Amino acid sequence: MKKKLFLGALIGVMLLSVTGCGNSGTILTCTMEDSSDGTTMTQEWNVSFENDIATKMTSITKIEVNDEYEEQLDQIEESLKETDLQQTEGMKESFERDGNILTMTVEADVTKMTEEEKDDFGFSDDDDNSYDTVKENLESEGYTCK
Repeated sequence: MKKKLFLGALIGVMLLSVTGCGNSGTILTCTMEDSSDGTTMTQEWNVSFENDIATKMTSITKIEVNDEYEEQLDQIEESLKETDLQQTEGMKESFERDGNILTMTVEADVTKMTEEEKDDFGFSDDDDNSYDTVKENLESEGYTCK
């Protein structure tokens, strides 16, 4: 259950923040770091825009824990791997483990998603997809964008 909540929140932020427009060839990069109780989580979003439409995005999440929390990191990794993002056309996820550091990378290619998938993930044409709105959404979530 915790896995689904964490992944849901991660995807929710990703979808709210990456649907967007901007100048052709523009890439928006936003980062955030949070530390608490022996755990540090860093996130980076890279959103690519072509012809004023977000076409691709990549989210890289690194979770680093102290030795005493390594077992919990194992549980987090297993629960994240149970997601069905691979079932979505244009979505790809990968995991890398290096000791007490877990890195999860999620890539989305909006151009390969069905219309229903676009709606499910917040890429609908009805949404405000401007570069400024994407940046504003990420910054309101605590990210620093450049």
